[in-house]
Amino acid sequence: MAIKPIKTKRPDRPTGRLMDMQDTKGKGDGMGGGKVMMSFMVPVDLRQELRERAERLGTSSARLIVDGIRLRLKQDD
Repeated sequence: MAIKPIKTKRPDRPTGRLMDMQDTKGKGDGMGGGKVMMSFMVPVDLRQELRERAERLGTSSARLIVDGIRLRLKQDD
């Protein structure tokens, strides 16, 4: 079975539209640094509290976790 090429109508030059300027390498983090995927278990109640706090602060659970790790690592210095 042959793979069909994807047909898209891409502009030859930048258009100035938001999605045309999308960061597809750094995925919008603005830091340009490398990232790794981590997976770990947390208690159900802690997960729910994390989600609620993130929503209240207008951020993501991942951002709160990263910030918490950074704060904890700085405490030990």
